[in-house]
Amino acid sequence: MRGLKQGDNGEDVKKWQGFLKDQNLYRGEVDGQFGAETKQATLDFQRFHELRTDEGAVTNRTLGLALLAGFELIDS
Repeated sequence: MRGLKQGDNGEDVKKWQGFLKDQNLYRGEVDGQFGAETKQATLDFQRFHELRTDEGAVTNRTLGLALLAGFELIDS
């Protein structure tokens, strides 16, 4: 999976939004568009896990924490 940031779009963004929705952090539409709501939900996820960042982007460290929280890279 690539790193994700505001302005990105695609199936991987949709998957990330679905994960954030499952974590009760994202209330928007799972549409594959990494907009302001997705960025804010990502920041909330990062803060909840005490990841010191103000990027609101999905980086390796964010992804690592998400995997520990149940995010799946490979569909089962």
